[in-house]
Amino acid sequence: MKDCIVGCGAIGSLFAAHLATLDDVEVWAYDLDNAHVDAINKGGLRLSVKSTLHSRPKASNDTAAIPPCDFGIVATKSLHTRPAMEVTAAIFRNGAVCSVQNGVGNEEIIAFVEPTPGSTIEVAELLALVERQLAPYKKPQQIIVLPQLPVAPNGKIRKHDLKKRAEESLSAATSV
Repeated sequence: MKDCIVGCGAIGSLFAAHLATLDDVEVWAYDLDNAHVDAINKGGLRLSVKSTLHSRPKASNDTAAIPPCDFGIVATKSLHTRPAMEVTAAIFRNGAVCSVQNGVGNEEIIAFVEPTPGSTIEVAELLALVERQLAPYKKPQQIIVLPQLPVAPNGKIRKHDLKKRAEESLSAATSV
């Protein structure tokens, strides 16, 4: 059997290392990090907790180098799942894939913005600016403009109030 682990961070490496110890499984690891791929190919994967496990899966950042696989485990952060599957889909054309989503359940990033007095905020323009300035995992999924941010008497932003507002906003957006 040929298996491919897509994304070899902490979770993916755990699966790849253990599966590569099985005699009847050929394990491939797909990862975008060239240095990590080179390190896996050179020295294998070593897990050390209570005991040490050392295995040698094959690794590549080139999907053309990976043969068709019977089974795949997608172990990318949840926001990278779609691009990872788009790139590796051909590997699993006649196989099955499961996901061990890394990052599912994390809070959504929502930006709250208070315009300066007398100004307006164009959310589309702000989103375009954010798109150019921030890494994908830092980009807000939503921007909410408030006339005034909730502030405690000591001057600190009342994060609990913002969280409640975000939950209401997300709930309204998903209950169409």
